[in-house]
Amino acid sequence: MSSTSQPKPSVSNPSRNTVGQRGVKKPAVQLPVELWLRIFYFNAYPLHLWNDGRRVCKLWWSWIPKIFAEKYIQDREMTSIQYDLGSLVTAGRSERLMLVMSFDRFDPTDRKRCIFTQDRAYLARNLPTQAAQTTRFNRWREVMAEYLGGALGAGGRPDLPPHIVMLKGRANDIELPGLQVDQDKHEISFEWHGMLQGFLREAAEYERRNEKGAGEKVLATAQRLMARDPERATEMLMSYYHANLGVRKQVRRERLKKQLRGWPGLDFTDETFVGREAHAIHAIAGCEGDADLTETAENADEIKRSAAADQDVLKLRALGFEDDGLWTVTFFPDFVELIRWWDEDDTQG
Repeated sequence: MSSTSQPKPSVSNPSRNTVGQRGVKKPAVQLPVELWLRIFYFNAYPLHLWNDGRRVCKLWWSWIPKIFAEKYIQDREMTSIQYDLGSLVTAGRSERLMLVMSFDRFDPTDRKRCIFTQDRAYLARNLPTQAAQTTRFNRWREVMAEYLGGALGAGGRPDLPPHIVMLKGRANDIELPGLQVDQDKHEISFEWHGMLQGFLREAAEYERRNEKGAGEKVLATAQRLMARDPERATEMLMSYYHANLGVRKQVRRERLKKQLRGWPGLDFTDETFVGREAHAIHAIAGCEGDADLTETAENADEIKRSAAADQDVLKLRALGFEDDGLWTVTFFPDFVELIRWWDEDDTQG
């Protein structure tokens, strides 16, 4: 080898990768873990982040579910499990027996499981009589025993769910993997990762088939028509509503076919099944229509982002980043400890 030969510039030899060398770029700047965690946390598109973002690399595959556990599962305004148990009529007064459960804690022996109990905020807003509260839990025990086939913890049939999962304003009667019930404590526990996987995958498929953004266009058109042709505007809205129900039914049936493959007696043409299906589809659509948590949650996030935007811009610039749309992130030091907490558990098996 000639003694005058020069080593080629490379990322492993960053001192030679300078701007002064023509045609040579600086090594890529590595974004610190803390900033990635903040970006994930304040991402406004959970379907894309979960279904696509996790596939970028192994670290993202590991981190993103933990962020979802922090942002969605543990936030009682974001995620809840609802049981519509009918109503109770006493002395001419009717009380709706809706049992709403939300996050209480992770299973101390298995962090892959979360425990939900009666949501205190919902209970405070809809304070029941003692008779209604007693009847509510009695009916809940009955429907859970029927759903689980009389053997609690055995798992229930996905085509007969007594619950609806609410997640950031979306609704579905997706199964709760590994469901276990503590009737005495009025608690349920399930595998949160499996629930998120099924819920978000189906939500993405529903959104894809339903042509994202089409609803806003229909509503805008109907609003313009309402003054001069209310009948046509109403027909347009109802047509779109029923089309949505049709898409939801298709996606739901495809899920049931996979889950109940080989299950005797599953017949999509059976009148009993069709009746249960119609009730479930309308209940899911109704829950989404009633959801009012998105505005409060998103406004809170926006306030946090705005308050810390300048600080984060300076941090990114100091690292050599240009304005690439990632500046709306906020300092969240707890995430470093959160990831360490989860990773310690992962390394221990």
